[in-house]
Amino acid sequence: MSINGISLNIFRGGDYLMEWINSLIGYANEHGVNPIIFLVIYFGSTPFLLIPIFYLAKMVKNKASRSSGKFISLVSIVSAAWLAPYLYVLICGRGINPIIIVIILIFAVFTLIRYLKKKLRPK
Repeated sequence: MSINGISLNIFRGGDYLMEWINSLIGYANEHGVNPIIFLVIYFGSTPFLLIPIFYLAKMVKNKASRSSGKFISLVSIVSAAWLAPYLYVLICGRGINPIIIVIILIFAVFTLIRYLKKKLRPK
């Protein structure tokens, strides 16, 4: 946006955010699910994804027992939060192959392990 040739686009992040939201809406429409419900699940599950990751990193940094029930439950919460919007599409939508969910789960576990290993490295 500009006035008399002077650009008012100080923060461009809004454009990228809208493109991202529009791509999510397109994904929901492509698979025949309600885009509003998909977005609510997608963004509503984010805290349940990020907060346990920070706790897991803290546990790894403090060398807490990984066999404890807390560690396993945090990993389960992260997995469920990562998969929640795609499970909605799988259950209520059409045209999605269940193998995609398996690929997403493998990617989520790989990313989580890589993040935790990075936190384990001495600085």
